[in-house]
Amino acid sequence: MKNIFITLFVAVAMTISFAGTAFAEEDIEAYKQFEHYQPATLKVLLVIDPDFDDISESDVEQMLKTAAFMFKDKFGAVSPEFQFVGRMEIDHFFAENLDKNSADFLDYDSRRFKVGKQNDFSQWREKIMTFLKRWKVEELQAFFPEKDRAAYDSYEKLYEGVVSQMNSKISEISRIKIKGRSILDPSRIEYRSYQNWRVLFKQQSKYDLVITNTFILYDDATQPFPHSIFTTCKVGGFSSKSPDLKALGGRGIMANTFGMDTRIPFFIDPLQGEISRQERNDIVGAFVLAHEMGHALFKLPDHYDHPDSCLMNNSKDISYAQGYKLLINNPGPCPKCAIWMIARSNFWDGEYYFSQKEYSKAIAAYMQAARSTPKNIDGSYQEYMALIAYKISKAWFELGDVAQARARAETATKLYPWETLYKDWQSELEKISAVEQ
Repeated sequence: MKNIFITLFVAVAMTISFAGTAFAEEDIEAYKQFEHYQPATLKVLLVIDPDFDDISESDVEQMLKTAAFMFKDKFGAVSPEFQFVGRMEIDHFFAENLDKNSADFLDYDSRRFKVGKQNDFSQWREKIMTFLKRWKVEELQAFFPEKDRAAYDSYEKLYEGVVSQMNSKISEISRIKIKGRSILDPSRIEYRSYQNWRVLFKQQSKYDLVITNTFILYDDATQPFPHSIFTTCKVGGFSSKSPDLKALGGRGIMANTFGMDTRIPFFIDPLQGEISRQERNDIVGAFVLAHEMGHALFKLPDHYDHPDSCLMNNSKDISYAQGYKLLINNPGPCPKCAIWMIARSNFWDGEYYFSQKEYSKAIAAYMQAARSTPKNIDGSYQEYMALIAYKISKAWFELGDVAQARARAETATKLYPWETLYKDWQSELEKISAVEQ
Protein backbone atom coordinates (compact mmCIF):
# COMPACT_ATOMS: atom_id res chain seq x y z
CA MET A 1 0.00 0.00 0.00
CA LYS A 2 2.92 2.32 0.72
CA ASN A 3 4.05 2.16 -2.91
CA ILE A 4 0.57 3.17 -4.06
CA PHE A 5 0.78 6.41 -2.12
CA ILE A 6 4.24 7.08 -3.51
CA THR A 7 2.79 6.72 -7.00
CA LEU A 8 0.17 9.35 -6.31
CA PHE A 9 2.56 11.74 -4.66
CA VAL A 10 4.93 11.54 -7.60
CA ALA A 11 1.99 12.27 -9.85
CA VAL A 12 0.39 15.13 -7.97
CA ALA A 13 3.10 16.25 -5.54
CA MET A 14 3.67 15.31 -1.96
CA THR A 15 0.87 15.82 0.54
CA ILE A 16 1.64 18.54 3.07
CA SER A 17 1.23 17.84 6.78
CA PHE A 18 -0.53 20.66 8.62
CA ALA A 19 -0.64 19.24 12.14
CA GLY A 20 -0.36 22.03 14.66
CA THR A 21 -0.13 24.77 12.04
CA ALA A 22 -1.22 28.23 13.20
CA PHE A 23 -3.19 30.47 10.86
CA ALA A 24 -3.31 34.23 10.74
CA GLU A 25 -6.53 36.22 10.59
CA GLU A 26 -6.19 36.70 6.85
CA ASP A 27 -6.11 32.91 6.40
CA ILE A 28 -9.41 32.60 8.24
CA GLU A 29 -10.88 35.32 6.05
CA ALA A 30 -9.56 33.56 2.95
CA TYR A 31 -11.37 30.33 3.62
CA LYS A 32 -14.63 32.19 4.11
CA GLN A 33 -14.53 33.17 0.44
CA PHE A 34 -15.49 30.00 -1.45
CA GLU A 35 -15.50 31.50 -4.91
CA HIS A 36 -16.63 28.34 -6.68
CA TYR A 37 -18.69 26.63 -3.99
CA GLN A 38 -22.26 26.09 -5.20
CA PRO A 39 -24.88 25.41 -2.48
CA ALA A 40 -27.14 22.52 -3.46
CA THR A 41 -30.71 21.59 -2.52
CA LEU A 42 -30.96 18.63 -0.14
CA LYS A 43 -33.99 16.33 -0.15
CA VAL A 44 -35.03 15.69 3.45
CA LEU A 45 -36.95 12.61 4.66
CA LEU A 46 -38.31 12.01 8.16
CA VAL A 47 -38.05 8.33 9.22
CA ILE A 48 -40.03 7.30 12.31
CA ASP A 49 -39.53 4.32 14.64
CA PRO A 50 -42.82 3.85 16.55
CA ASP A 51 -40.92 2.59 19.61
CA PHE A 52 -39.58 6.09 20.32
CA ASP A 53 -40.75 9.70 20.63
CA ASP A 54 -42.21 11.20 17.46
CA ILE A 55 -40.80 14.09 15.43
CA SER A 56 -43.19 16.58 13.83
CA GLU A 57 -42.77 18.44 10.57
CA SER A 58 -42.62 21.70 12.52
CA ASP A 59 -39.73 20.20 14.52
CA VAL A 60 -37.93 19.45 11.27
CA GLU A 61 -38.54 22.96 9.97
CA GLN A 62 -36.93 24.49 13.05
CA MET A 63 -33.98 22.07 12.97
CA LEU A 64 -33.24 22.94 9.35
CA LYS A 65 -33.50 26.67 9.99
CA THR A 66 -30.99 26.44 12.84
CA ALA A 67 -28.71 24.18 10.78
CA ALA A 68 -28.60 26.77 7.98
CA PHE A 69 -27.75 29.55 10.43
CA MET A 70 -24.98 27.58 12.15
CA PHE A 71 -23.54 26.35 8.85
CA LYS A 72 -23.11 29.90 7.58
CA ASP A 73 -21.72 31.14 10.88
CA LYS A 74 -19.14 28.38 11.36
CA PHE A 75 -18.13 27.75 7.75
CA GLY A 76 -18.52 31.17 6.21
CA ALA A 77 -20.54 29.79 3.31
CA VAL A 78 -24.19 29.85 2.30
CA SER A 79 -26.00 26.77 3.56
CA PRO A 80 -27.54 24.25 1.18
CA GLU A 81 -31.28 24.65 0.79
CA PHE A 82 -33.68 22.00 2.08
CA GLN A 83 -36.66 20.34 0.41
CA PHE A 84 -38.82 18.32 2.80
CA VAL A 85 -40.22 15.30 0.91
CA GLY A 86 -42.28 13.60 3.62
CA ARG A 87 -42.18 11.01 6.39
CA MET A 88 -41.94 7.22 6.36
CA GLU A 89 -42.17 4.39 8.90
CA ILE A 90 -38.77 2.85 9.52
CA ASP A 91 -39.74 -0.67 8.42
CA HIS A 92 -40.92 0.65 5.05
CA PHE A 93 -37.78 2.76 4.71
CA PHE A 94 -35.53 -0.26 5.17
CA ALA A 95 -37.66 -2.54 2.98
CA GLU A 96 -37.46 0.03 0.19
CA ASN A 97 -33.76 0.86 0.41
CA LEU A 98 -31.69 -1.97 1.95
CA ASP A 99 -30.65 -4.98 -0.13
CA LYS A 100 -29.40 -7.63 2.31
CA ASN A 101 -28.37 -9.93 -0.53
CA SER A 102 -25.91 -7.47 -2.00
CA ALA A 103 -22.13 -7.61 -1.96
CA ASP A 104 -22.14 -4.31 -0.08
CA PHE A 105 -24.19 -5.82 2.73
CA LEU A 106 -21.82 -8.79 3.05
CA ASP A 107 -18.85 -6.41 3.11
CA TYR A 108 -20.23 -4.24 5.92
CA ASP A 109 -21.48 -7.31 7.78
CA SER A 110 -17.93 -8.69 7.85
CA ARG A 111 -16.92 -5.66 9.93
CA ARG A 112 -19.94 -5.68 12.19
CA PHE A 113 -19.84 -6.25 15.96
CA LYS A 114 -22.13 -9.26 16.33
CA VAL A 115 -24.50 -8.67 19.24
CA GLY A 116 -24.82 -11.64 21.59
CA LYS A 117 -21.76 -13.40 20.15
CA GLN A 118 -18.08 -13.64 21.03
CA ASN A 119 -16.34 -11.22 18.68
CA ASP A 120 -12.77 -11.96 17.61
CA PHE A 121 -11.23 -8.52 17.36
CA SER A 122 -7.86 -9.92 16.28
CA GLN A 123 -9.25 -10.18 12.72
CA TRP A 124 -9.75 -6.41 12.75
CA ARG A 125 -6.65 -5.41 14.71
CA GLU A 126 -4.73 -3.91 11.79
CA LYS A 127 -7.73 -1.85 10.64
CA ILE A 128 -8.40 -0.60 14.18
CA MET A 129 -4.77 0.37 14.73
CA THR A 130 -4.71 2.30 11.44
CA PHE A 131 -7.93 4.03 12.42
CA LEU A 132 -6.69 5.05 15.88
CA LYS A 133 -3.53 6.54 14.40
CA ARG A 134 -5.64 9.33 12.89
CA TRP A 135 -5.26 11.01 16.28
CA LYS A 136 -2.41 11.63 18.68
CA VAL A 137 -2.00 9.27 21.63
CA GLU A 138 -2.71 12.07 24.10
CA GLU A 139 -5.99 12.93 22.33
CA LEU A 140 -7.20 9.36 22.74
CA GLN A 141 -5.91 9.05 26.30
CA ALA A 142 -8.32 11.82 27.29
CA PHE A 143 -11.27 9.44 26.84
CA PHE A 144 -10.08 7.19 29.66
CA PRO A 145 -10.59 8.01 33.36
CA GLU A 146 -7.88 10.42 34.47
CA LYS A 147 -6.39 7.96 36.94
CA ASP A 148 -5.93 5.36 34.16
CA ARG A 149 -4.66 7.52 31.32
CA ALA A 150 -0.96 7.00 31.92
CA ALA A 151 -1.43 3.27 31.29
CA TYR A 152 -2.59 3.95 27.72
CA ASP A 153 0.62 5.50 26.42
CA SER A 154 0.83 3.67 23.08
CA TYR A 155 -1.49 2.75 20.24
CA GLU A 156 -1.17 -0.92 21.19
CA LYS A 157 -2.46 -0.24 24.70
CA LEU A 158 -5.12 2.11 23.37
CA TYR A 159 -6.29 -0.68 21.07
CA GLU A 160 -6.76 -3.03 24.04
CA GLY A 161 -8.62 -0.35 25.99
CA VAL A 162 -10.91 0.56 23.11
CA VAL A 163 -11.82 -3.08 22.40
CA SER A 164 -12.58 -3.69 26.07
CA GLN A 165 -14.76 -0.59 26.18
CA MET A 166 -16.75 -1.57 23.12
CA ASN A 167 -17.39 -5.08 24.45
CA SER A 168 -18.59 -3.87 27.83
CA LYS A 169 -20.79 -1.04 26.50
CA ILE A 170 -22.65 -3.18 23.98
CA SER A 171 -23.13 -5.94 26.55
CA GLU A 172 -24.74 -3.41 28.86
CA ILE A 173 -26.94 -1.97 26.11
CA SER A 174 -28.24 -5.42 25.14
CA ARG A 175 -29.80 -5.72 28.62
CA ILE A 176 -31.90 -2.56 28.17
CA LYS A 177 -35.54 -3.25 27.38
CA ILE A 178 -38.07 -1.29 25.34
CA LYS A 179 -41.72 -2.39 25.49
CA GLY A 180 -40.74 -5.67 27.12
CA ARG A 181 -37.92 -6.69 24.78
CA SER A 182 -34.25 -5.87 24.35
CA ILE A 183 -33.51 -2.64 22.54
CA LEU A 184 -31.28 -4.88 20.39
CA ASP A 185 -33.96 -7.54 19.87
CA PRO A 186 -33.40 -9.52 16.63
CA SER A 187 -36.75 -8.27 15.30
CA ARG A 188 -35.52 -4.65 15.58
CA ILE A 189 -31.73 -4.84 15.21
CA GLU A 190 -31.99 -4.45 11.44
CA TYR A 191 -33.12 -0.85 11.91
CA ARG A 192 -30.77 -0.17 14.82
CA SER A 193 -27.46 -1.20 13.32
CA TYR A 194 -25.08 1.54 12.19
CA GLN A 195 -23.58 -0.83 9.62
CA ASN A 196 -27.02 -1.44 8.11
CA TRP A 197 -27.68 2.29 7.92
CA ARG A 198 -24.37 2.78 6.13
CA VAL A 199 -25.16 0.08 3.57
CA LEU A 200 -28.61 1.55 3.08
CA PHE A 201 -27.16 4.99 2.38
CA LYS A 202 -24.68 3.50 -0.05
CA GLN A 203 -27.56 1.90 -1.95
CA GLN A 204 -30.31 4.54 -1.81
CA SER A 205 -30.50 7.40 -4.27
CA LYS A 206 -33.44 9.56 -3.16
CA TYR A 207 -32.71 11.26 0.16
CA ASP A 208 -29.73 13.51 0.89
CA LEU A 209 -30.69 13.99 4.53
CA VAL A 210 -32.63 11.61 6.77
CA ILE A 211 -33.86 12.69 10.20
CA THR A 212 -34.89 9.84 12.49
CA ASN A 213 -35.87 9.12 16.09
CA THR A 214 -34.58 5.57 16.45
CA PHE A 215 -31.72 4.19 18.54
CA ILE A 216 -28.76 3.28 16.33
CA LEU A 217 -26.02 1.10 17.79
CA TYR A 218 -22.47 1.94 16.79
CA ASP A 219 -21.41 -1.54 15.63
CA ASP A 220 -18.54 -0.88 13.21
CA ALA A 221 -15.86 -2.96 14.88
CA THR A 222 -13.09 -1.67 12.62
CA GLN A 223 -13.54 2.06 13.30
CA PRO A 224 -14.36 2.47 17.00
CA PHE A 225 -14.83 6.23 17.28
CA PRO A 226 -13.89 7.10 20.88
CA HIS A 227 -16.57 9.78 21.27
CA SER A 228 -19.16 7.07 20.60
CA ILE A 229 -17.94 3.97 22.42
CA PHE A 230 -16.74 5.86 25.49
CA THR A 231 -20.16 7.38 25.99
CA THR A 232 -23.20 5.27 25.10
CA CYS A 233 -22.19 3.54 21.83
CA LYS A 234 -25.05 5.19 19.97
CA VAL A 235 -25.02 7.14 16.74
CA GLY A 236 -26.38 10.68 16.85
CA GLY A 237 -25.63 11.44 13.23
CA PHE A 238 -23.34 10.59 10.36
CA SER A 239 -22.08 11.55 6.94
CA SER A 240 -21.79 8.39 4.85
CA LYS A 241 -20.89 7.29 1.35
CA SER A 242 -23.85 7.49 -1.01
CA PRO A 243 -22.54 7.50 -4.60
CA ASP A 244 -25.85 8.24 -6.32
CA LEU A 245 -26.49 11.38 -4.25
CA LYS A 246 -24.89 14.26 -6.13
CA ALA A 247 -25.92 17.22 -3.96
CA LEU A 248 -23.28 16.44 -1.32
CA GLY A 249 -20.69 15.00 -3.67
CA GLY A 250 -21.60 11.36 -3.15
CA ARG A 251 -22.38 11.64 0.56
CA GLY A 252 -25.62 11.37 2.54
CA ILE A 253 -26.46 12.61 6.04
CA MET A 254 -28.44 11.14 8.93
CA ALA A 255 -29.42 13.09 12.06
CA ASN A 256 -30.98 11.47 15.11
CA THR A 257 -33.10 12.88 17.96
CA PHE A 258 -32.96 9.75 20.15
CA GLY A 259 -30.17 11.02 22.39
CA MET A 260 -32.07 14.23 23.11
CA ASP A 261 -35.47 12.63 23.74
CA THR A 262 -34.72 9.37 25.52
CA ARG A 263 -35.75 8.75 29.11
CA ILE A 264 -33.67 5.56 29.38
CA PRO A 265 -31.20 6.23 32.23
CA PHE A 266 -28.22 4.62 30.47
CA PHE A 267 -28.49 7.03 27.53
CA ILE A 268 -29.28 10.22 29.43
CA ASP A 269 -26.35 12.62 29.45
CA PRO A 270 -25.85 13.71 33.09
CA LEU A 271 -24.58 17.05 31.80
CA GLN A 272 -27.67 17.66 29.67
CA GLY A 273 -30.24 19.02 32.12
CA GLU A 274 -33.83 19.87 31.26
CA ILE A 275 -34.40 21.40 27.83
CA SER A 276 -37.50 22.56 25.99
CA ARG A 277 -38.68 21.18 22.65
CA GLN A 278 -37.51 24.31 20.90
CA GLU A 279 -34.09 24.03 22.53
CA ARG A 280 -33.92 20.39 21.47
CA ASN A 281 -34.66 21.32 17.87
CA ASP A 282 -32.03 24.07 17.87
CA ILE A 283 -29.43 21.74 19.37
CA VAL A 284 -30.12 18.98 16.82
CA GLY A 285 -30.02 21.53 13.99
CA ALA A 286 -26.71 23.02 15.08
CA PHE A 287 -24.81 20.32 16.92
CA VAL A 288 -25.89 17.41 14.71
CA LEU A 289 -27.16 18.59 11.32
CA ALA A 290 -24.72 21.43 10.67
CA HIS A 291 -21.92 19.27 12.11
CA GLU A 292 -22.69 16.45 9.67
CA MET A 293 -22.92 18.92 6.80
CA GLY A 294 -19.38 19.98 7.73
CA HIS A 295 -18.29 16.37 7.36
CA ALA A 296 -20.04 15.79 4.05
CA LEU A 297 -19.25 19.06 2.27
CA PHE A 298 -15.85 20.07 3.62
CA LYS A 299 -14.35 16.65 4.47
CA LEU A 300 -13.88 17.88 8.04
CA PRO A 301 -13.20 15.03 10.49
CA ASP A 302 -14.24 14.85 14.12
CA HIS A 303 -11.75 16.69 16.31
CA TYR A 304 -10.80 16.09 19.92
CA ASP A 305 -8.27 18.91 20.35
CA HIS A 306 -10.07 21.90 18.81
CA PRO A 307 -11.64 24.69 20.83
CA ASP A 308 -14.96 23.89 22.49
CA SER A 309 -16.53 26.48 20.21
CA CYS A 310 -15.53 24.45 17.11
CA LEU A 311 -18.55 22.83 15.44
CA MET A 312 -16.49 19.72 14.65
CA ASN A 313 -15.26 19.27 18.21
CA ASN A 314 -16.44 16.00 19.76
CA SER A 315 -15.15 16.22 23.29
CA LYS A 316 -16.93 13.82 25.60
CA ASP A 317 -16.95 16.13 28.61
CA ILE A 318 -19.68 18.45 27.35
CA SER A 319 -23.32 17.74 26.56
CA TYR A 320 -25.09 18.66 23.33
CA ALA A 321 -26.79 21.53 25.15
CA GLN A 322 -23.51 22.82 26.57
CA GLY A 323 -21.85 22.48 23.19
CA TYR A 324 -24.66 24.41 21.52
CA LYS A 325 -24.29 27.27 23.99
CA LEU A 326 -20.56 27.41 23.31
CA LEU A 327 -21.23 27.66 19.58
CA ILE A 328 -23.71 30.50 20.08
CA ASN A 329 -21.49 32.34 22.56
CA ASN A 330 -18.41 32.00 20.34
CA PRO A 331 -19.56 32.89 16.81
CA GLY A 332 -17.43 32.58 13.73
CA PRO A 333 -15.23 29.91 12.12
CA CYS A 334 -12.74 27.72 13.98
CA PRO A 335 -9.21 28.78 12.99
CA LYS A 336 -7.91 25.22 13.34
CA CYS A 337 -10.41 24.01 10.70
CA ALA A 338 -9.06 26.42 8.09
CA ILE A 339 -6.68 23.92 6.49
CA TRP A 340 -9.51 21.55 5.58
CA MET A 341 -11.68 24.38 4.31
CA ILE A 342 -8.96 25.79 2.07
CA ALA A 343 -8.18 22.32 0.68
CA ARG A 344 -11.83 21.72 -0.17
CA SER A 345 -12.07 25.13 -1.82
CA ASN A 346 -9.13 24.12 -4.02
CA PHE A 347 -11.10 21.07 -5.15
CA TRP A 348 -14.15 23.18 -6.03
CA ASP A 349 -11.86 25.48 -8.02
CA GLY A 350 -10.83 22.45 -10.03
CA GLU A 351 -14.47 21.50 -10.63
CA TYR A 352 -15.29 25.02 -11.78
CA TYR A 353 -12.35 25.34 -14.18
CA PHE A 354 -13.10 21.91 -15.65
CA SER A 355 -16.73 22.93 -16.25
CA GLN A 356 -15.44 26.06 -18.04
CA LYS A 357 -13.07 23.93 -20.17
CA GLU A 358 -10.04 25.65 -18.63
CA TYR A 359 -8.31 22.33 -18.21
CA SER A 360 -4.81 23.53 -17.33
CA LYS A 361 -6.24 25.63 -14.49
CA ALA A 362 -8.35 22.66 -13.42
CA ILE A 363 -5.27 20.43 -13.19
CA ALA A 364 -3.43 23.02 -11.11
CA ALA A 365 -6.38 23.40 -8.73
CA TYR A 366 -6.88 19.65 -8.34
CA MET A 367 -3.17 19.18 -7.66
CA GLN A 368 -3.31 21.92 -5.04
CA ALA A 369 -6.28 20.13 -3.46
CA ALA A 370 -4.25 16.91 -3.29
CA ARG A 371 -1.26 18.70 -1.77
CA SER A 372 -3.26 20.62 0.80
CA THR A 373 -5.71 17.98 2.04
CA PRO A 374 -4.79 16.62 5.50
CA LYS A 375 -4.78 12.83 5.80
CA ASN A 376 -7.42 12.84 8.52
CA ILE A 377 -10.64 13.62 6.67
CA ASP A 378 -14.26 12.53 6.75
CA GLY A 379 -14.42 9.31 4.77
CA SER A 380 -11.45 7.60 3.16
CA TYR A 381 -8.39 9.72 2.37
CA GLN A 382 -7.22 7.10 -0.08
CA GLU A 383 -10.57 7.14 -1.89
CA TYR A 384 -10.57 10.94 -2.06
CA MET A 385 -7.05 11.03 -3.49
CA ALA A 386 -8.17 8.49 -6.11
CA LEU A 387 -11.07 10.76 -7.07
CA ILE A 388 -8.70 13.70 -7.51
CA ALA A 389 -6.34 11.59 -9.62
CA TYR A 390 -9.29 10.58 -11.80
CA LYS A 391 -10.32 14.23 -12.21
CA ILE A 392 -6.78 15.16 -13.24
CA SER A 393 -6.75 12.28 -15.71
CA LYS A 394 -9.93 13.55 -17.37
CA ALA A 395 -8.47 17.05 -17.64
CA TRP A 396 -5.25 15.78 -19.24
CA PHE A 397 -7.32 13.82 -21.73
CA GLU A 398 -9.24 16.95 -22.69
CA LEU A 399 -5.89 18.63 -23.29
CA GLY A 400 -4.98 15.81 -25.69
CA ASP A 401 -2.27 14.23 -23.52
CA VAL A 402 -3.31 10.58 -23.38
CA ALA A 403 -0.06 9.49 -21.71
CA GLN A 404 -0.59 11.83 -18.77
CA ALA A 405 -4.24 10.81 -18.62
CA ARG A 406 -3.30 7.12 -18.46
CA ALA A 407 -0.77 7.74 -15.70
CA ARG A 408 -3.36 9.48 -13.52
CA ALA A 409 -6.02 6.88 -14.31
CA GLU A 410 -3.61 4.15 -13.23
CA THR A 411 -2.99 6.04 -9.99
CA ALA A 412 -6.73 6.31 -9.31
CA THR A 413 -7.22 2.58 -9.90
CA LYS A 414 -4.31 1.62 -7.66
CA LEU A 415 -5.44 3.90 -4.89
CA TYR A 416 -9.04 2.71 -4.98
CA PRO A 417 -9.34 -0.51 -7.03
CA TRP A 418 -12.97 -1.06 -5.93
CA GLU A 419 -14.27 1.76 -8.13
CA THR A 420 -15.31 0.40 -11.54
CA LEU A 421 -15.49 3.92 -12.98
CA TYR A 422 -11.71 4.25 -12.67
CA LYS A 423 -11.06 0.78 -14.09
CA ASP A 424 -13.33 1.43 -17.07
CA TRP A 425 -11.69 4.78 -17.75
CA GLN A 426 -8.22 3.25 -17.56
CA SER A 427 -9.26 0.51 -20.00
CA GLU A 428 -10.68 3.08 -22.41
CA LEU A 429 -7.44 5.06 -22.34
CA GLU A 430 -5.39 1.94 -22.95
CA LYS A 431 -7.51 1.13 -26.02
CA ILE A 432 -7.00 4.67 -27.34
CA SER A 433 -3.24 4.38 -26.78
CA ALA A 434 -3.15 1.06 -28.62
CA VAL A 435 -4.95 2.55 -31.64
CA GLU A 436 -2.62 5.56 -31.72
CA GLN A 437 0.43 3.32 -31.73
